Amino acid sequence: MTKDTTLRALRLAHRAALFACGPIGMTVVALTALAAASLARGDTGGWMIQAAVAIVGIRMLYHFTRGPQPVLVRQRWRRRLRAMLREEGWFLVAFAAACWLTEWPVNKATVAVFALLDILLQTGLIALTRAASRFFRRHLTNGRRALCSRRVLVIGTGPRGRQAADTVLDAPEIDAQLIGFLDYHRRGLWRYRDIPLIGHPDRLQELVMTGQVDAVFLALEPADLPRSRALISVAERMGVPVFVLPTLHDPTIARTHAVYI
Repeated sequence: MTKDTTLRALRLAHRAALFACGPIGMTVVALTALAAASLARGDTGGWMIQAAVAIVGIRMLYHFTRGPQPVLVRQRWRRRLRAMLREEGWFLVAFAAACWLTEWPVNKATVAVFALLDILLQTGLIALTRAASRFFRRHLTNGRRALCSRRVLVIGTGPRGRQAADTVLDAPEIDAQLIGFLDYHRRGLWRYRDIPLIGHPDRLQELVMTGQVDAVFLALEPADLPRSRALISVAERMGVPVFVLPTLHDPTIARTHAVYI
């Protein structure tokens, strides 16, 4: 298998994983649990279609009403069992309420079997998500970052800059290729996790104009923050979003917008 063929296969697998491990995968798992429960109980009928529509509707309602999502993340991946149990608990309560309000002719035992199967299958999805995350984290930091569709630049090479790089590299669902670092002080052939230093922050306008950057992570040390105003102005003027991680900088330094990390 040639390098190009391998890259195309990995890119396809990455795209598939983004959907399978995110909200779409969670919805498909719930629909599968419903079908399995109804077949196991022999409780089939016209209400199945209505129930499937209700499941999709509940998932969409939850997705669009839970507040702003982490920026750059296209598909939210659940890796923690506790978070899954909490969310599925509310989902199952909403589904049971829909059954009661619409008076579907569904056996209570079928709903109980559905709830059990949904929890079991969602647990399996978490295991798949963790495996996919480990796999793509290994490949995205091993010379195959072209799998990702968006290009990200980190300004700063200190502890904050390296933490911002870790945030991008260790989260396959961000779907972002970290192309390099810019820094005011560092020179030479410096690298972090195989990501190179590509120059001084004055190069930002050049990189944006040549279409090499889709987003910028501002992760400068506090002493360099006053110098960053010009960078933010350049990026915003050219339509490239600039993100300041709240875990890296005190809220008094950055003003919040409609999206967040």
